[in-house]
Order: sequence, then C-alpha cells, then structure tokens
Amino acid sequence: MAAAAAPSNVEDEIPEVTPMAPAFHVPIAATPVINTQNDASTPLAEPQPRAKKKTKTQIVREELAALAAAALETPDPSPRPPSTRDLIDWNAVLKAPIEDVVECIRCRGMHFMLARRIKNLLRRIASERDGALSLEFLRDVPTELARGYLLSLEGYGVKTVSCILLLALYRADFPVDVNVGRIMARLGWVPLETEQALEELSEYAPEPAVYTFLRERLNSFGLQTLFELHYHMITMGKVFCEKRTPNCRACPLQDMCEYASCGGKRQVNATATGGP
Repeated sequence: MAAAAAPSNVEDEIPEVTPMAPAFHVPIAATPVINTQNDASTPLAEPQPRAKKKTKTQIVREELAALAAAALETPDPSPRPPSTRDLIDWNAVLKAPIEDVVECIRCRGMHFMLARRIKNLLRRIASERDGALSLEFLRDVPTELARGYLLSLEGYGVKTVSCILLLALYRADFPVDVNVGRIMARLGWVPLETEQALEELSEYAPEPAVYTFLRERLNSFGLQTLFELHYHMITMGKVFCEKRTPNCRACPLQDMCEYASCGGKRQVNATATGGP
C-alpha cells in the first residue's frame, strides 16, 4: 500500500478562519461594576431578621388545627340515627340571651364563663358546618382526628376530650383527673419520682403524665372494662380515697394498696366514721 504524499506546504492545509460576530452585544455601561473597596458613602444592606422560633404552644396549636381541618372534611351521617338525636335544641341555646343560659347552668358553678364558652362553641360549629349544629361527623373519623378536633375547641382539655371519646363516641380511652392520678399513685400503679414517703405526699404525679402512662397500658382493654374502671375510680375517689381523709380501713383495695400498707397518716379510723 502506497504511503500518502506529504503536504507540500503546511499553511495550504490550514483553512482560513473568519471571525464570528458575537451572538449579542452587551453595552459597557450595562456591565455591573463590583466595588471591592469599602466606601463609607455606600450604605450596607441591613441583615435580614431571623425567624422567631415557634413555641411549644404554637406548634401544638398548629398540629391541632391541622387535625381539626382534616376531621371537618367528613360529612355528617345522613340520615341521622334516632339513637343519637339531641335532647337539647341547640339552635334555641345559640339564639337565647346569655343570661338565660347562665340561669340554666347556675348550679354547675363558673356559670358565666361556661355560658360564654357554650355560645362561642355553637357559633364556631355553625360556621364550620354550614349552619348545622352537629358534631355527628366525629363518629365517622379516626380517633386521632376526633381527638385533635375536640382539643382545638375552647375550654376542652384532655380529660373532657377523653370522656367524650369513651362515653359518647365509644373509643378506647381513659379519662384522668387529679382524683384518678391520686388513686393510681396510692395503689402503686403509677411510678413516682420522689424521695418523700408515699404517705407524706400531698401532691402526686401531674395529670398529663398519668394520662400518658395509663393510656399506653389501658387502651388495649375492651370498652366495657374501660367503662367500669372509669366509674370505679370515681366511686373510689368520692367514697374511700379522699385527698385529706382516705378511709383505708374500709377500702376494698387496701390489701393491694401501697398507701394503706405504709400506714398513711391521714387514714381514718373506721369505727370513728361509723364504718365496720
């Protein structure tokens, strides 16, 4: 195979390049000039203010609002079952003067505050449910959404919401108030972090902590068991396990109660109170 002939002149083999015009032209005046020197006459840009960190209360309020909004997407059951019909004409309560509402609940105590809350609650429900004064939609939403919506209502705390979930919506929950906390602590069913002797305590575990502790352990029980335990705790607190004068000697749970076994100083002698 014959070798290729070498070019006689290298310049003849290089094509002539015609300079290309720029695709666009930037005027010199439009070119930004970066000033690297510190010019005192040029004001510096003010630093942007830092976003404020949300408080725990704000975070909880936003979470409840999100749960409430999700719950509100569920319509009321139609037709409404006769077993869930209201015994109170809530439209009449909404339209009534607040003084009339106060008179109806005067025996309850804190009647002026509660009357205002009732009226505000009815106004909110009417605005959220297109004028219908009904919370029946909560029967058809998941428990966490129902709990979130109820906790978003003015004046509704954990105990009130737990009572509604258990007694009205038939969901597994266990209401805890200060009496339940005291009884559970005295029985030894709730651990206490304290160096004081059990019989010397005047205050026990806070309600939210007791609720969290018991909820994880009791909510696996059936509804009937939760109903009975709830009512038994009410009876225990009113009849036997009072705060200042617990009647341990007459209590049916004294054999399994840590407070009674410690010989609590506030025990009441059964013969002095007419007991057996």
